[in-house]
Amino acid sequence: MVKIMKCSMFGEFVHLATRVANQSLTDSVGVSLVQKYPIKMDQVDRLLKDVAVLEEKMIFLINSAHPEFEFFFQYAQGQQMSLAQSLLMLFENKDEIPHIDDNRWQIYFTFALTNFLSEDAGEFVEKGQALSKEDLVRKLIRSDLSDTLKYRFMILMENPNRLITHLFEMYLDNAESWKKHQREFDLLINRSLQTVERLTEDQLVAYVEKTISIRSIPQKGEIIVAPSIFNYNALSFLESPWYQADSHIMLWYLGVKLFDLFEIINSTVDQKQRLATVLKVLSDQSKLEILILCKNEAQYGVNLAKRLQLTTATVSYHLSALVNLGYLSMHMEGNRIYYRTQKERIQSDLQAISELLD
Repeated sequence: MVKIMKCSMFGEFVHLATRVANQSLTDSVGVSLVQKYPIKMDQVDRLLKDVAVLEEKMIFLINSAHPEFEFFFQYAQGQQMSLAQSLLMLFENKDEIPHIDDNRWQIYFTFALTNFLSEDAGEFVEKGQALSKEDLVRKLIRSDLSDTLKYRFMILMENPNRLITHLFEMYLDNAESWKKHQREFDLLINRSLQTVERLTEDQLVAYVEKTISIRSIPQKGEIIVAPSIFNYNALSFLESPWYQADSHIMLWYLGVKLFDLFEIINSTVDQKQRLATVLKVLSDQSKLEILILCKNEAQYGVNLAKRLQLTTATVSYHLSALVNLGYLSMHMEGNRIYYRTQKERIQSDLQAISELLD
């Protein structure tokens, strides 16, 4: 069966602190979901109500006045992940501070760096590639990353253990207060992941593919789900994690509200509402260009951004809208997600519009 890891108090501290630093708490996230997807505010309120209640309790335990709070938790320009979130995977979803062996620091550092940069890194560095410190410095200097990002990574390279320890100490200042709410965290996770707990590995893969329109999820002999409450709209895959390199597992970092969100999206859109959304989407030139670029060959986000001369954040917004309509399918190759146009779905909607007007 699928194994679900215990919710990490430290991990939840990092995710909520990131939301605080970037002013993306539940209320503002709810508004953005309504703007982004064809769902209503009352549906979002019901979906996130229990998270919002817990958020109100925990937000006062975050010391945002810490002198390095913004350094760890604010997004750098063009990024959708804080430095603290990128370092979080080094903790194996546990509440114990890791120590990076001097002989293997390149692997650890590159892991955190490439996770933080995601596709926005372009050709800067290959995910999972272990480089020497000198090579990493050269790549950083030559890259077109912002000075803010270069500064962050230069500091991290100088003494990764010191930086990770410092981050963990920020959590330890109020760890006991957070741990008092462990039961509430566990109850929320158990309630949100009941469907996942009942599924086998194959069934879970099929469920994700159907619900979120992702194809070709890499599979191993076992799936371990690392759930998160305050990062509730996240889904990322980690194949053969660095700390279990010889094992046959797939580690999924999963936001507990992700499935609920997409099930609401897929179940509440009636035909007229959907077709109105279709006309709006197809009238957007950038979205239309993406469909054209992806019709014969699958493309990934950075490549589309370059060809359209748009930011990766803008392209991600367009891709999300097209995926939600079923106009783009997704499949993974390595750590990249590729998109391909689903012509039949588009033609079906256009036919439905024609019939509606007859």
